[in-house]
Amino acid sequence: MISKEIRKSDNWQPKTKSVHQSFVCNWCGSDEVYEKVFINMNTGKQDYSKETVTSEFAADCCGEFEKPLTEDEWYESVFDDCQGNKYEIEKIMEGSRT
Repeated sequence: MISKEIRKSDNWQPKTKSVHQSFVCNWCGSDEVYEKVFINMNTGKQDYSKETVTSEFAADCCGEFEKPLTEDEWYESVFDDCQGNKYEIEKIMEGSRT
């Protein structure tokens, strides 16, 4: 533990947590999305395949999944799909696409 004297004298500041943007289904917004990754059997470390050119994704949600989007991208796509119609946007946000 860092003492109060060290904190004051060194202008110590706690590190802030980075804000992580979640990935969601491009259609329904579910966060049940997955990316294929290889695990090295000897080290247990993740190793993204160098053999595949494109990443492989999957989802356990609505059946309309094509690709993952960030939450912000999904909100923008919903707004664009609804052309700003507040009623339609609210229906989708409440889960009408699931």
